[in-house]
Amino acid sequence: MKEDLVKRTVSHFVSAFPLALVMLALVVSPAFAHHPTGSATASCDGYDISGNYVGGSSYRWLDWNVTVTIDGVPEVIAGSWDGIDPGFEIFSRTGSGPHDVEVSGYIKMYNDNAVSEDTYTKTEDRDFDNTKVNINFFDSDRQVTITAKPGYDITFVGIDYDGSNANEVTFGPQASPFTYDAPGNETIDNVTVTVHRPASHSKGSLADTFDDWKPGTGKTFVFDDVNCVPDYQLNLSHIECVDEQVEVHFVLLNVPDGITPGTLTYTYGTIEPGAHTGNVWHYTTYLPDGFYDIESASVVVDGDTVQLHNPHEYAGEYDCAPEEASISVEVGQCRWEEIHGPPWGQSVTRVEFTGVGATITIPDVYVDAPLPFQAALTPGTYTWYATPLPGYVIPAGQETGTIVAGDCTPPSATVEVAVGACSWNEETGSLTAVSFTIDHANVTVEGPGGPYELTGSATLNLGPGSYSYSWVAQEGYIGSGEGSFEIGECYETCGETIPGDVVYGPIVDVGDPVWGPWVDNGDGTFTRTGTQTTTQHWTQNIVDARDGQTVCNTIEGDIPGEREVEQTIEGSSYLYALADCAFAYLHEVKLDPDGAFISDEVIETYAWTNVYETESTDFNGRVDEIFEPEECRQDRPTSVELDQGVDFFAFFVADLFATSGGIVFFRPFDFGFIECNFDASGIHIGHNSLVMSADDPVHAFGNGAFHAGPHDGSLWTYQGYGLTLHVRT
Repeated sequence: MKEDLVKRTVSHFVSAFPLALVMLALVVSPAFAHHPTGSATASCDGYDISGNYVGGSSYRWLDWNVTVTIDGVPEVIAGSWDGIDPGFEIFSRTGSGPHDVEVSGYIKMYNDNAVSEDTYTKTEDRDFDNTKVNINFFDSDRQVTITAKPGYDITFVGIDYDGSNANEVTFGPQASPFTYDAPGNETIDNVTVTVHRPASHSKGSLADTFDDWKPGTGKTFVFDDVNCVPDYQLNLSHIECVDEQVEVHFVLLNVPDGITPGTLTYTYGTIEPGAHTGNVWHYTTYLPDGFYDIESASVVVDGDTVQLHNPHEYAGEYDCAPEEASISVEVGQCRWEEIHGPPWGQSVTRVEFTGVGATITIPDVYVDAPLPFQAALTPGTYTWYATPLPGYVIPAGQETGTIVAGDCTPPSATVEVAVGACSWNEETGSLTAVSFTIDHANVTVEGPGGPYELTGSATLNLGPGSYSYSWVAQEGYIGSGEGSFEIGECYETCGETIPGDVVYGPIVDVGDPVWGPWVDNGDGTFTRTGTQTTTQHWTQNIVDARDGQTVCNTIEGDIPGEREVEQTIEGSSYLYALADCAFAYLHEVKLDPDGAFISDEVIETYAWTNVYETESTDFNGRVDEIFEPEECRQDRPTSVELDQGVDFFAFFVADLFATSGGIVFFRPFDFGFIECNFDASGIHIGHNSLVMSADDPVHAFGNGAFHAGPHDGSLWTYQGYGLTLHVRT
């Protein structure tokens, strides 16, 4: 049963008119079996709503959907059920105090469409079909397929072959369809099949409906609490031991929201109001052990004094302070305890726990074991914890402890068996030495010439055959085991031999290749081809003809060969410089990878510009510094004579500044001045022309003599625009 406590705010008022109490109730309980019913009641004291099923011995189906609204908050109660039951409560909702209540909805009952259980068995030697099973024979009665009809399952199949009167093969439950193929040359005489249909149920027609929660005035139940006034009640809820103290608890009922009650006065003192839930206020206090009988209690609520509803209840002696528990732990000696007899067993340490007022927990071993008890512990370190029983407390220092369980496992016996090499001679034939290394065990060997009983290490010379052995530990030791081995027959090896497979090693190079000449590829690389001498080593085992494995001899040799090889690598080069009176020349010499000469060519030149001074260059650091030959240097001239109408003023200016070795740039008139420089820069007509520039106007070389040539340009052997110059030194 489910109970709802629903909040409700009600204005408390005092009226000269009598209190109006309204109660509406309906209880519907038809006397006949198998039907749904329900009831709804409400008053200023509370409400009670329930739905029920009156059952019986027949199978029925129920669906329900009921809405219960308390103080405007709806709850939909919906569900379904089917089965056989004499009757039960479908739902229940109750509450205390005044509330607005509304109930509507239905509980419907349906008849059951039942299918009964059925088991059917059929034996057939030909095709068969009905509403329960289908049997088909194929492949001249060597195959049969069985199919259960809908709702049925195959639970048994028996197969009877031709030539007998009984089933040679049977099967339990099988998935449908089930196919069986007869083995070998067998043919199927007949099959026996059992199919089963379980009982089942399904919802049928509507049988009855309950939805009349307020007969005569409509199917919806309604209660309005507008005329209800709160009914205060002070109850002694309990006197009991809580946290080792005497707890006294009062409850004040039906207090509307917004009202805080006053201090409670009772036989043993006063209590301030505590927490409140809904319209219930709580008063709680704690007292020492002793006898208590609460004869009276009262509290003022909004000006009204409310007296205790149940004085003297729970009167009695209360002893809540706990007693001390006592715990004693005694650890015994480790003992080896056999399990199911030797050689199986384990080390066990038994620990006695005695005392009162507690339970003992050893994690993963014992949980809340009451005192006294005995713990059997295998080797390890364990921590135990004490838990007090009600009314007890664990003394300090006895809450937990540690136990170390030792290991007293006896030493293990061992047996090792080693089968040696087979030996043969004409007198004894084939024998193999088998050594048994035995440590505190009794060994039994079974096989040709046996059994052999051994209590210590020994060697047995055994003939060919299959052998097995077993052993158990001697007293004071543990262990057991078993095993087996095969002894083969041996003979004189290499009496007859056969050649084995030839094993070839890798082909490896011998010495260096014999190379042809280098061929220049034109891109700085060179390629040459040649011949590389190779060899390949081989071995061949000569083996025993009987076992094909024993190596009696080995022969070996080498296979000579050769292969073509090719190599492409870069050549090398170096730079050097030469000079004459006009230029310095940068040469590049190219060599093949062996250092043989390929070519020598000039890749860059450097022109000397000053015939009066010795010059040098290192071609930007690529070679050592090279100097202009000393015999190329000339002395400076002392005078210059110019023809072709060159103005004396221009010559004067040029001569004036040439003595200083400087270059003169004047343009005071539309015609140009000749510029003269005796450091080999030459002279020029002005018009913004510069020494060392190309395509200048009229110019002439310095160094004491003017030169004219057929070229255009500046300092080289050029003539500016066809001008003919005459020079006198």
